[in-house]
Amino acid sequence: MSASTRTFIWFTLMLMFLMAIGCRSITPQISYYALSTTGGGHIQALNAAPIQTRIGIGPILLPAYLDRHQMVIRTGPNQLRIDDYHLWAAPLSEEMPRILAENIMQADRALRVDRAPWGHRFTPDIVIGIQIFTFEAHADGLIHLKAAVTMNDQRSEVQKSWSVDLEEHAQGRAYPDLVAAQSRILAELGRQIAEAIP
Repeated sequence: MSASTRTFIWFTLMLMFLMAIGCRSITPQISYYALSTTGGGHIQALNAAPIQTRIGIGPILLPAYLDRHQMVIRTGPNQLRIDDYHLWAAPLSEEMPRILAENIMQADRALRVDRAPWGHRFTPDIVIGIQIFTFEAHADGLIHLKAAVTMNDQRSEVQKSWSVDLEEHAQGRAYPDLVAAQSRILAELGRQIAEAIP
């Protein structure tokens, strides 16, 4: 093997090595986020009665552009940023019912709450359905939740519906700040639902 061939091979290997290091260093790290309950910090127990009312949280319907793993940031009236490196740890359609159920139970200790589909051992007295129209984080740190809530009382066959339009400001514009604010806005939704339960 000639000296020029060895030099070429060495140069090629070094170039491949440097390219591999460079590609690894510029690839962004993927971060995962999950909604959380307030831990009782913002929600007071509304009812200390020992009788348990069984509440069923029906499927929460999300618009298609939000029903994804990537986090969605609104950057303008008709523009969204969908981030492939900042992801929800679980689909919002699964996380939101779980968080709402926990928030409602924190708001009223006399309630027993389960999410759909509930098993044969759980028969809800009241079924709550939620249609989400907007659950967005804006680039400036504003969180906006717009939804329609339907409450069906299986005992009296009375149905009650109302609209929700809530805003919350994140403490910063980083993704953890936005998710914390989204968690707080869901806590407020849970508090409102708990207050409406007869």
